[in-house]
Amino acid sequence: MENKHFIQVKKNVFELGAEETFIYSIISKNSLIDGATMINLPYFLELLGMSNRTENRSKLKKYLSNLSSSLDVKYYKDFRLQKTVDVEKMKPSQHYYAQIPSAEGGFVKFYIKDFTKLMLIDSKEYKSMLLLQYLFMIGTIKESKAERLIGWQNIEQIAEAIRFNKKTVMKYNKIFQENELIYCGTVHLNGKDKNIYSRWDEQNDVIEAVKEAKVTGHISKKRKQKENEGVIEKKHKPLNNTFQQQANNNDIAPEVMIAIDSFLDAGLILHKKTKEKIEQAIQICGSEQFVKVVKELESRCKNTMSEGQWAGYFSNNIIASAKEQRTHIDAQNKAMEELEKGQPQLESERLYPPHVMEWKIKGFNSREEYKKAKDKEDMEKLIASLQLG
Repeated sequence: MENKHFIQVKKNVFELGAEETFIYSIISKNSLIDGATMINLPYFLELLGMSNRTENRSKLKKYLSNLSSSLDVKYYKDFRLQKTVDVEKMKPSQHYYAQIPSAEGGFVKFYIKDFTKLMLIDSKEYKSMLLLQYLFMIGTIKESKAERLIGWQNIEQIAEAIRFNKKTVMKYNKIFQENELIYCGTVHLNGKDKNIYSRWDEQNDVIEAVKEAKVTGHISKKRKQKENEGVIEKKHKPLNNTFQQQANNNDIAPEVMIAIDSFLDAGLILHKKTKEKIEQAIQICGSEQFVKVVKELESRCKNTMSEGQWAGYFSNNIIASAKEQRTHIDAQNKAMEELEKGQPQLESERLYPPHVMEWKIKGFNSREEYKKAKDKEDMEKLIASLQLG
């Protein structure tokens, strides 16, 4: 079974740069459940701390292309992952899907709790640069149950490896300690002081090593066995919480319940006001677009906040997001109408009004009947794909 507590980040992504490492990690994290994740150019620029300008979109496309050519990351037009898309043809107004192949060979185990901590750091520093240094440092620690989980790289070695200056490395180490991500210690060996470090959760290994060095003048590799080592702590949630809410909310469409499942797991309660907001959002943008809006909110929550904040964020933003989606769809439709007006009609289009040929050929009595049947078919496909995820 795939572990949902961490992601595997390929070490060779570090060679591409901070931005590629950041994007790769975001895609990996958001793909844990569905095997793929939705991407949108303006949203990823926002995560990178870049404005939605033409030159920045070009840079982002370059990062995505680098991931594709070097690490075989795939991009698709559809959530079924059947129609690939060329990065250069990606539009800022559209949503796409990315899929990362299984990490084989050298990789860093990046725990989700640490990922969340890093994303929530209140700092003007670029998250991508913080993430690259953190992953490099953790990646130098050998995974072993018997040996101490300690890193030995000094400031100069870290700076040279990731192409940062030494002052930046020291500044970031301080940020990591303040935010309980990296634990650092100093040992005196062979007449010299040497810095060692570990993940914050493995700080006992550093503390024990410092104590041992003071007494013996050296550090043994073997770690002290923890009493609870090997026991996996499980975070228990109320059983069948989603199903209980589904049973008590038969007035909400099944596709809506499926779409908001992650928010229900995060503590969203479907009381009267929440239901009213959901209904209003659906009236604004329609059921199919509502599902897309929820998926985008979910992606944003995963990357910017702890799970305990999801329910409040959903409640506060669902209406505004639905309005934004409606505006976006209306603008697209208007642009298409303008485009059609400016194009010469084909012979078949002069004989029949737009879309008439299609519904007549398929045996429907009216365009409205055909549209209703097609909308139903599209929704059934969408529900099926969500259930598979």
